[in-house]
Amino acid sequence: MYIKRVELAATPEGDGCNGTSIFFAFKENYYQKYDIWKADNTFEQFQVISRPVRKADDYWVLECRLITTDLNDKIDPNDYHAGDTTRFQSNAMPELHEEGRLLSLIQLFTLLSSAVHTV
Repeated sequence: MYIKRVELAATPEGDGCNGTSIFFAFKENYYQKYDIWKADNTFEQFQVISRPVRKADDYWVLECRLITTDLNDKIDPNDYHAGDTTRFQSNAMPELHEEGRLLSLIQLFTLLSSAVHTV
């Protein structure tokens, strides 16, 4: 199975200490809100907490949080450089994914409508 590698476009801003946000720049729009991804060089995991913001054609900024059990943990931004690769891990809330909520409501309405018409 092939796992797509997504490259960083720059060094991140912020260190994530005390649960603060870290802003990562990517060369493409791949990760979306609630996605969890891992850095290949440090094996640290991050959750995307907002929609991607396009700053240029090959420059997308994501607001992320470090996944850790200790709020004192932080990253060293100097460990991350343009060209470092990352990979998708999971989605934090697939059943309640905010981006798919409208589609779920439409499907539910369609299901209920068809049930009413068959009675």
